[in-house]
Amino acid sequence: MRRAGRLPPRSPFCWGLADPGGGHPAAGVLSGIAQGLLDALRIARFHTSNEFSDWDTALHTFTFANAVHQGLRRAPSAELLRGVFDAAISVYLDRFLNVPPAHLPEPDDEPIEELDALLAALPRLLDRQQQVNEAGSLVARYLNGGGDPERLMATLGGTLLREDRNFHTIQAIEAAFHQFNLLRGTPESSHVLVAAARYLAAHAPTMRAEGQTYQIAHRLHRGERLYAEPERVLATVLFIDVVGSTARAAEVGDQRWAELLRSYRAVVRAELARYQGREIEAAGDAVLAIFDGTARAIRCARAITNGVRRLGIETRAGLHAGEVEVEGDRVSGIVVHIAARVMAQAKPGTVCVTSTVKDLVAGSAIVFDDWGVHMLKGVPGEWRLFAVPG
Repeated sequence: MRRAGRLPPRSPFCWGLADPGGGHPAAGVLSGIAQGLLDALRIARFHTSNEFSDWDTALHTFTFANAVHQGLRRAPSAELLRGVFDAAISVYLDRFLNVPPAHLPEPDDEPIEELDALLAALPRLLDRQQQVNEAGSLVARYLNGGGDPERLMATLGGTLLREDRNFHTIQAIEAAFHQFNLLRGTPESSHVLVAAARYLAAHAPTMRAEGQTYQIAHRLHRGERLYAEPERVLATVLFIDVVGSTARAAEVGDQRWAELLRSYRAVVRAELARYQGREIEAAGDAVLAIFDGTARAIRCARAITNGVRRLGIETRAGLHAGEVEVEGDRVSGIVVHIAARVMAQAKPGTVCVTSTVKDLVAGSAIVFDDWGVHMLKGVPGEWRLFAVPG
């Protein structure tokens, strides 16, 4: 195995290093490519036993070499070519960073797993701290297995965007992508993306506060007013979920359960549309919806309960009415919490409501069974609950 920072003597990337002043017309550019690769290898073989701050020691040399190289491509000159030798001296002075060197992933005879799954595992890997060697190995396996470099770079870019990235991390990815595109098609090209993945893994995960910035941008794109007071409206809140969903999923298996959930959601959404309800949230088998008419909310809950029974599914539903805060697609307030607690009191196949809901539909044809007084978890006072018979 070659030592880090050393290219094979016959490598075309050594052209121009031997005679930078003449011979080959592209000597300066080739020197820049070779130096960029040497500097990337410092990061690709950076051992995690080094001081953490030395990641940036290696990075500064790499990004300097990349900047010199980009300059040589745009306006080559003998003066600028001297920067290549400056970078070379930095690589030499940084040699202690690869003592001992980290293993550089190389092709092996092991079977390559499904490439899409391998690529999807990269962001999850960076959800854990210091997965440096693992990230480098994953990238090498993906490229050695014939994976699309464009998709890999898009994934690396996506993982960069979700972090609270600093200038150094952006520089690392930008320089690696530039160098990879110039080395594309050579055995050495994968080392540059291995270096990028290792550096990113060493600096992830962060607090990821950038996510709030993206949410704000998304809300602005939808035309929301960021600083407006939430709108308070009178609404009837419905919570409904599947009874014994975990046991049912275990009984029928993942594939059949996924099919049942799709059918269940189709029934729920059809009835919400029929009774003019607004779906607010659907997580797993639980659904939160609001209505501007209480009688319609009750009838919708009853229709869902009866409709999904044909699928072999039993639900429980809870309703409460009052003022809620509406902000974009979100609904909040104590009324929402009470409706959830009322649902928790419901028996399989029943629709349970508060006395507030019952009083709001006085004079309608809806019949209620008195379930007596109950304590609702986390909600002060006693609550009289009623069931709507099917």
